[in-house]
Amino acid sequence: MLIDVSLMFLFTEVFPGKEYVSTAAPFGLTFGPFLFWIYRILEGKSIRKDKLLLHFFPFFLGVVSYIAFLSSPIFRADFASDYYIILYGAMCISWVSYPIFVLTARKETADINLGVFKYTMIVLLILTSFMLPFVWEIYSGGMQEEPLMTGVIVIGAMLSGVSLIYWYMLGRFRNVSAPLPVVIESAPVSNLHLLEDESREEVETKQLPDVTDEYNRKIAEYLMLERYFDPSFKLEQMAQDLNIPKSFISLYFTQVHADGFVKTINSWRIAKACEMLMAEELDMSMEELAFACGFNSRASFYRNFSLEKGCSPMAYREKKLS
Repeated sequence: MLIDVSLMFLFTEVFPGKEYVSTAAPFGLTFGPFLFWIYRILEGKSIRKDKLLLHFFPFFLGVVSYIAFLSSPIFRADFASDYYIILYGAMCISWVSYPIFVLTARKETADINLGVFKYTMIVLLILTSFMLPFVWEIYSGGMQEEPLMTGVIVIGAMLSGVSLIYWYMLGRFRNVSAPLPVVIESAPVSNLHLLEDESREEVETKQLPDVTDEYNRKIAEYLMLERYFDPSFKLEQMAQDLNIPKSFISLYFTQVHADGFVKTINSWRIAKACEMLMAEELDMSMEELAFACGFNSRASFYRNFSLEKGCSPMAYREKKLS
């Protein structure tokens, strides 16, 4: 994308009259193969070199034609329309076929979040709907001028799609490469910030034979952020944020905390509520306290607190303070 943008700027602002150097570039033929390549990476599959070369063959062929187009004024004069029809027609075919493949492919792993890909695929399909009438216009009436505006629209839209995928992949990389945090067995995560003052040798960690080290690392780090104190927090949200199957997260909670996801999260929320109830001056209502601890209603807060502590929140406060 940077090369494409640089070409457009150079040959419209610095070397006017040579816009064809940018508009004839075949870089659009790489968008589909790169989308396919990233999808395979997320599936955890490697791509054979011969298969990768096959997907990028139209681009390599386009590069050869592009060199001939630039080096021969006669070729440009006689075959410019045909060149643009073939080039942009091939881009349209690529931009339609690869999104269809990604959307219809059999998902062999649940660790794929197609959200960001859907946005990019929508961009590709919109560009195709714009390009097809343009190709037809060239084919039917001949090209009156170089398709500069087409290049601007294509590059601008694709830059948006590329940026979306870039930030998505960067987020995954940061999660995977983050340092391994300590996981405490059956301990409320609201107390995990105390680990900084304790010796790691004194903390008993539990290994997860059925959960990969990468998932263990990502889940533990995520829990240390204490996002479960948000009333809208759910297992589905955690799975989506981490790109980890819900089944792995449930297994993690079952093995590490024994009580499972829902009961463990509610237990940590109650632990935070107990800390807040110990304040000398309680300057919030029970409903406000419930939301601050992650419960979405006062009734849910009272029910879970009673199950955990055997009394109401106010009775707990009076008992402890007395």
